[in-house]
Amino acid sequence: MGNKRKTALLGGDMRQYYAALRLAEYGWEPILWGRPQTGQNTPLSGCSDWREAIAGAAVILLPLPASRDGETLNCPAQQTPPRLAEILAQAGTGCVVAGGKIPGHIADMAKEGGHLVFDYYDSEDFQIRNAAVTAEAAVALGMQSLERTLAGARVAVVGFGRIARCLAPLLARLGARVTVAARRESDLAYAAVAGYETLRICSDAQDADCLLPLARGYDILYNTVPTWLFGESFLEKTDAGTLFVDLASAPGGVDAGAAENYGIRLIRARSLPGQYAPVSAGELVGDCVERFLRGEVKTE
Repeated sequence: MGNKRKTALLGGDMRQYYAALRLAEYGWEPILWGRPQTGQNTPLSGCSDWREAIAGAAVILLPLPASRDGETLNCPAQQTPPRLAEILAQAGTGCVVAGGKIPGHIADMAKEGGHLVFDYYDSEDFQIRNAAVTAEAAVALGMQSLERTLAGARVAVVGFGRIARCLAPLLARLGARVTVAARRESDLAYAAVAGYETLRICSDAQDADCLLPLARGYDILYNTVPTWLFGESFLEKTDAGTLFVDLASAPGGVDAGAAENYGIRLIRARSLPGQYAPVSAGELVGDCVERFLRGEVKTE
């Protein structure tokens, strides 16, 4: 018989560790497998075999993203992480399978196996709160990487979704001169009302003329658009001193090869919350999963 409070947290980065601590505060019994080393004593249980971790578990919590290749568990601490399908095959009947960005066919497989699936990344509440953590981490990355202060710097924020709407005001409060570049008139209107300079752009990387105003005069450019915007035809015209920070999900929006060829600094900023604010990001995951387990967050 399974333990109704046992929660197996598999793989991922330090967010999983702090999510486990949060769930323990709520009375769950977390057990970790495949976590990075913390270098500190921990009150949490761990095990050396993922099968032992999930045995009898009421909840299996996968990381964000659950997988980087669509098939195997995202687990940098293990050279040969298990396949997600194998984890589901070993999971107890009727357990909750939670995680972030769970591949669609894996979610379907879990449901067919009688499991309840919760992808917390589909939660609007989670995405907004996670965007705020990402934005703060992006500011820290910019401050760390620029050879000048953000105060007085010319900064372009491309796109005006959740992350950009959190990022722009943080930059402005630090004294940066912020320009928001977006495609939709409604986004540009919102940005203008908020006091930012605005620039309407197209969505075609081949139309370098449309993007050309962004090529000159900026100290840092944050891209949040998951579309291939900044290709060779744009980058060859870009100031060599501009720092590009690509916050967009893979494959991103900046041609890394072209940036290298033209001597342009590019940081592909993936999983920033886990790198810069694992405590806050992990607690956010734990809170969201707990609300789901209490029945406060609905799933399809």
